[in-house]
Amino acid sequence: MIDEQTAALFWSKIDRQEPDECWPWRGQTQGKGYGAFHHKGTLRRATHISLETDGRSRPTEAHFALHSCDNPPCVNPAHLWWGTQLENIQDALSKGRLNNREPTHCKNGHPFNEANTLRVVFPDGKRRQRCRACALESTRRARRKKKEAGIMGLSNPMRRMLIASCPDDATGEEGCGVELTTSQLYAAARALKRRGLGEVTGPGGSLPGMYWNNRDGLAKRLDLIPQGSPS
Repeated sequence: MIDEQTAALFWSKIDRQEPDECWPWRGQTQGKGYGAFHHKGTLRRATHISLETDGRSRPTEAHFALHSCDNPPCVNPAHLWWGTQLENIQDALSKGRLNNREPTHCKNGHPFNEANTLRVVFPDGKRRQRCRACALESTRRARRKKKEAGIMGLSNPMRRMLIASCPDDATGEEGCGVELTTSQLYAAARALKRRGLGEVTGPGGSLPGMYWNNRDGLAKRLDLIPQGSPS
């Protein structure tokens, strides 16, 4: 039996939609996108837990949770029923799923409809469908990693200098100057210049050296400033 506390934790990991729609699992997954949930020290199929919280206990060890929607991440109990492996095969045959039919959803539960389906042609001439939503998320993750990698390589003095050289009011295309009054500031300024993020002048006479961001430096500065903070 599933106690109320476990049931509450389980349902918190589900993206509930309309009663007749798929409810994608947002927690840990196993092969082919099936949800997984830790229960009493055992990693179990999320579909099994869904049926049990719905008051339908597993009849025997030979029974498995089958989908009427054929969408592995779905845990909507209205789309699930207990069945044997033989019944699973018979269900697949009746739906044509054993005849190389293309899936209706991606592994993350997004539907392969007209708006969300990309058609990819491989060098061998074979065509595959690809999830547009997953492709966009993959691109976003790659951009975030690239952005984080660029910031991670900056020392704290370099970061402070990038932030201090705010956009110049006159042009807006380069940063205002930062006085280089210590050897540490000089080192940070030269390091930023080597990275192509700014320029260094001086010192000259009684005047200290100066550093200011170029366009690339101003762009990097925006990455360092938390969203919502004044620029």
